[in-house]
Amino acid sequence: MQESYGAYVKMALGMFISGSAVVVGKMVVVDMPVFLFQMYTLACAMAFSGIILFFRRGSSIKEQLSKDNLLILFFQALMGTFLYRVFLLYGLRFTSAGESGIILSTIPAVIMVLSWIFLKEKMSYYKIIGIIFSILGIVIFNFTASSAVVNPSYRILGNIFVFCAVLGESLFTFLRKKLSPVPSPLVSTFMVSFYGFLLALPLALYQQYHFNFSSLTYMHYLAILYYGGFVTVLSFCLWFAGVSKVSASTAGAYYGIFPVSVFLLSYFILNEAVYFRHIAGLALIVTSIVLLSKKPVVIEDRELASKSKLPQGGINPLWKKNIVPEEKE
Repeated sequence: MQESYGAYVKMALGMFISGSAVVVGKMVVVDMPVFLFQMYTLACAMAFSGIILFFRRGSSIKEQLSKDNLLILFFQALMGTFLYRVFLLYGLRFTSAGESGIILSTIPAVIMVLSWIFLKEKMSYYKIIGIIFSILGIVIFNFTASSAVVNPSYRILGNIFVFCAVLGESLFTFLRKKLSPVPSPLVSTFMVSFYGFLLALPLALYQQYHFNFSSLTYMHYLAILYYGGFVTVLSFCLWFAGVSKVSASTAGAYYGIFPVSVFLLSYFILNEAVYFRHIAGLALIVTSIVLLSKKPVVIEDRELASKSKLPQGGINPLWKKNIVPEEKE
């Protein structure tokens, strides 16, 4: 039980730190090309996680990185580190932030569908209601009326890009459940950063050739270090550590913390306004997390247990008690 609550805390903190990436990235990507920014942040992430791995004398890294695991980690990096950021950033150029937020709110639902189809995870009433609350909360949270006139074809293209980002982030969490043996969070973070760095490298080098670095200030470099060290290494380690101990559908609900983090940081750092819809959405998201974090009820009913198909005198793991045949009078 304590391990599960620890996993919930780690996922919540990891997702909250990830939300800070929006505020930091918003200040940097305006002045710096997307692929170039990705290359430098992932290089910092590799350096930070690599140094920690070098000084930590844990289990052999080679034992944790089988051929199958290396392939899965590559696809995690491709979907959740590289393509997610690319699709989201470029999608925002064609569609409104409000519509993007609503589309991103489908991540828990997509993860639920993937886990139900491929991992055969059972959906309890608590999980179904919790996921619905999560989706409703994020939709309400992100609902904004936009007066900007957007070309319909561009808007559709932008929405498609954002939904591709949803698929990438959903697969990022889903693929974690396919690792066996599960690598440590730090090893996973290093490998995902390494693969992401290689994927961004070709286009980043092209952008670097045409980029004037004199336009950057020390704040930009501090943002790159923060993005690499905290947003990538720390948040990834926390997320990997937590998501390995819960179901994929439960992990999906914790994406609701992402817009909450963006909202709070935007309010305190960027002085953005707070509306009633924000409070309502926040309440629904918190409720969904509580519902999805509930443990299934263990029923200890002798009559129900006796109806199981186990041999008499056996132990039924569903009811957590010995079934002893009653003596005849």
